[in-house]
Amino acid sequence: MPKGKVKRGMPAHRSAAREAFEEAGVVGKISAVPVGTYRQVKTHEDGQAEMIAVRAFPMLVCQENVSWPEMRQRERCWMPINAAIEAVKNGELRALLITFAGAIPDFG
Repeated sequence: MPKGKVKRGMPAHRSAAREAFEEAGVVGKISAVPVGTYRQVKTHEDGQAEMIAVRAFPMLVCQENVSWPEMRQRERCWMPINAAIEAVKNGELRALLITFAGAIPDFG
């Protein structure tokens, strides 16, 4: 689920799609409607930390690239939603994922 950082002149969901490509090398169809917001600590290059609010947007991934801009800084890992909920340490993000999981149709 891509997170949206507002870039000047770019809608938040488009910014989230761009982040998804830069951080995980994925491209797809992204919703303009966020599934929720959570807070996290962001540490800047100078070591300063601040609490930021992150809007999360659902994306249907259509393409997974073998290389992407931040591939040396990040590891892409696919997992079922329940495993993702277990893996996430941020309580607000975990709650958002639980709500999102309840809205996903069951095709199984």
